[in-house]
Amino acid sequence: MNMDCAPEAECRETPMGPMCQCMSGFVDVSRQHGRPAGRICRAVVNECAEGKHDCSRHAACIDTADGFTCRCHDNYRDESPSPSTLPGRVCIRAFVPDPPECEVSDPMSCDQRKSEVCVFVQGTYKCRCASGYSRLPDGRCLAINECEHQRLNTCGQNAECIDLAEGYTCQCRSGFADVSAPGLPGRLCKARINECSNKEKYRVDCDENAICVDTDDSFTCQCRPGFADISASFNRLPGRRCIEAINECSIKGLNDCSEFALCEDAKEGYVCTCRNGYVDASPNVTHYPGRVCRKPIEKLTVTEFTSSFSHDSCDPKKPRCGTNEICTDRGQRGHHSCQCADNAFRYEDGTCRGGSLNWKHYTGF
Repeated sequence: MNMDCAPEAECRETPMGPMCQCMSGFVDVSRQHGRPAGRICRAVVNECAEGKHDCSRHAACIDTADGFTCRCHDNYRDESPSPSTLPGRVCIRAFVPDPPECEVSDPMSCDQRKSEVCVFVQGTYKCRCASGYSRLPDGRCLAINECEHQRLNTCGQNAECIDLAEGYTCQCRSGFADVSAPGLPGRLCKARINECSNKEKYRVDCDENAICVDTDDSFTCQCRPGFADISASFNRLPGRRCIEAINECSIKGLNDCSEFALCEDAKEGYVCTCRNGYVDASPNVTHYPGRVCRKPIEKLTVTEFTSSFSHDSCDPKKPRCGTNEICTDRGQRGHHSCQCADNAFRYEDGTCRGGSLNWKHYTGF
């Protein structure tokens, strides 16, 4: 579609269709000239900060989207030639009597018609304009509307400014998602795009067994019911790999756990763990535990050897015992016994297995 966006604007896709949006550093003044958004973009210039204004020295300069405006200070009267269109050019000091004292416990002690409140000032209580209000020349207190001028609020370009009794708040317009920092709504509004509506265009990488869920600033994936999420980056990018959730432990033929092991269903497959009182004698206990679980012989067998060496039989340099066994002298020269080490058990084939220090030497029967 051929869009007549301003040179300082860019065309963006929104749920309502293509839309022109002024770039950063420019303010959209199209509506003030009866044009659609993004057709007239004016460079943001702060005339007040640069001194390019004709406000009275007794007036405040307020920068606006299309220029600036002036407002006479408190206790000054606006005597400008055109106060309705060019206010704050001539400000004359007005006589304002000293505010009367008041009783803080009596809200009626101040003039309610002027919206005054009783506050503590210089050692005593006096009637003053409440916070967020400004005193007019006639003595009335007028609420300051930060939404009236763009420079008085920090709402985003695509947000609405909502004036409150104290301050203001911002709310993103329809079709825009709020991606502002916590506690500061409406400061950053991003055009809402439903990536799930065109997965190929927006490169949606959800698994074929996952559901694409549109979010404020992007999208996320969620495995369908009956499927387990085994994505590599599950916490950051869920739903990228989904497999059918099968409980292999519920059906005997779907797992190869030992009859003396507990089967525990896992997100991907299952895990076997030998029951209490049994030792894991699986060929590959590291990767496939609980496949062979055996009950150790409760009475440990002692195997005796008679050494023909003249040196002590338990010489550590010349071990006579097997894996997971400890050599013990019998008191008689040349005689010793081999006993299973701590945490190891003697099996019917005569070997000791289960010791934590030498378990790596055992590879099966």
